[in-house]
Amino acid sequence: LRLNLAGAWQALEYQDNYTENNATGGVLVREIKGRTVPNTPRLTANADVTYVFGSWFAGVNARYQDRVFLTTSNNQAIPGYTLVGLGFGYDGIANRNARLRNVRLAVNIENVFDRYWFYASGASTAFSNGNFSAGTPRAAYLTASTKV
Repeated sequence: LRLNLAGAWQALEYQDNYTENNATGGVLVREIKGRTVPNTPRLTANADVTYVFGSWFAGVNARYQDRVFLTTSNNQAIPGYTLVGLGFGYDGIANRNARLRNVRLAVNIENVFDRYWFYASGASTAFSNGNFSAGTPRAAYLTASTKV
């Protein structure tokens, strides 16, 4: 049995406002002091459990990401999400006593519950829209490998 856990908590905030010149030569102050830096989730966590029995294995994993802001003014955000994956297979390459010792077969299913989720693909300034993309829906993968 193998268990992997990882987590991170971060609080990235702007220390000061910033200024920029506008087209008429005036100075524009961006009020961002104390706001969260875009595309910075406060909490992320990953968990993975794999059980190996002989040449066979099965596992489950989960990944969580907190909401993220898309703009420096923090007026646009995408929600947090949790994704779950499953995997199982046969690994004769790792187990040299296996009947098929040169073969590895695996089936992995990502986003098992077919959750709609989004990720930030870019951040923007205070008065324009941030960029985000839709995450992948449920997907299954079959992999086969051999060693000669």
